[in-house]
Amino acid sequence: MATEICSGAPGDLEGETYSAAQTTCTSSSRIDAGPNVIVVSGARLSLYAPVVTLKGTVRVQDRALLNIAPRYTASVALNDTGITACRGAGADALPCPVTGFPGQDAESGRDRTSNNNADGHAGFSFTKLSASGNPLPATVASWSCVRDNVTGLIWEVKTSDGSIHDKSNTYRWGGKTAQGSGYGDYFTDWNALVDGSNAEQLCGFSDWRLPTRVEL
Repeated sequence: MATEICSGAPGDLEGETYSAAQTTCTSSSRIDAGPNVIVVSGARLSLYAPVVTLKGTVRVQDRALLNIAPRYTASVALNDTGITACRGAGADALPCPVTGFPGQDAESGRDRTSNNNADGHAGFSFTKLSASGNPLPATVASWSCVRDNVTGLIWEVKTSDGSIHDKSNTYRWGGKTAQGSGYGDYFTDWNALVDGSNAEQLCGFSDWRLPTRVEL
């Protein structure tokens, strides 16, 4: 397996493309990753430092992996996987830890430290928002947006009313707020969704955009 160490200053990764099967970047203080960092398909980039910050665009392509400071606290807000059980010797869903199988996903992160299902499964935390952006009780049956309380991102809720927010609408890549480049042809299919959401100030906001691959 190919292994590389990050080039340049270990604390500042900018405009780099990582294509090795395994690249490890370490720093005794901090790592600032981005903008314009790309982890190509099939590659793995691991960042180890007491503080790791994602700045600007960090693109992770299909089948690639960005592994952020698993032994430290990352300053960037990230959701965990929600996996709460371990596996060992061919068995799944075992109570953690499992002898001989250390360091599994379920042994660390928010799904272990903040495992409260009141507003989201195992460390996830969400708030329903009205069309004007006001927080709603978790029990309401209708809402317009969802706020991810971990990342701070607000997501549109799809509808069945035939509007620009209808769940049946489909889009090709491109248009306003398209993130990154190199994904083939660009189209303008979703411009009406972005422009319309900003014009109506959906959930009280006028800076709507499409998410990056990392955010997804």
